Amino acid sequence: MKKAALLAFVMVFSIFIVSCSQSESIEQEEQLEVEVETDKPEELSQEEKEVAEVDVVEEVADLVEGEKVETPIESDLKKLEEMFKLSVDEIYTQYGEPNDRGFYGGEYISYDHMIYFIYEGSVSALMPPEGYEIFGLAISTTYEEIKAQLGDPVSEGISEMDNTYMLTYELGDYTFFFESETQDGKYYLELKKTVDV
Repeated sequence: MKKAALLAFVMVFSIFIVSCSQSESIEQEEQLEVEVETDKPEELSQEEKEVAEVDVVEEVADLVEGEKVETPIESDLKKLEEMFKLSVDEIYTQYGEPNDRGFYGGEYISYDHMIYFIYEGSVSALMPPEGYEIFGLAISTTYEEIKAQLGDPVSEGISEMDNTYMLTYELGDYTFFFESETQDGKYYLELKKTVDV
């Protein structure tokens, strides 16, 4: 009898434990479902989406309000303008002693970053070194790269002066001469500011 009572007690106790663990399991599942439901992002109506898009556009507009977004070409033209404004004294003050100075079709002052051609005490032309980047082109570029970036030149052909192949572009107050020994060679650049006569 004691064995039967003990066996009955163990069975009831086992059923009680199993039902408690099932109850806890059900409670945990319900809690998980609640957490999962609250973690879901709310679906926005079409009207709410449109309002949100307008808000983003307005925020961006507020950030750039009154500021004109500058293109890379405009940015490079500004840099050129600053270089052309330099006097010989300002060049020496800013960059120190040049690598070379002399005459080649006019006075020039040569630095690692640029060759400045001087006329009547002011910069009249610039010649950037190989690797210098301007208008999205690295100097020592190719014919195809120049035309892809800048389009068709104002003039193109063999220069009568030095028998090199030349592409001439005009942009703003500047004339750009891309020059190479052959049409398929590497091109170098000379920049001149248009002089008002």
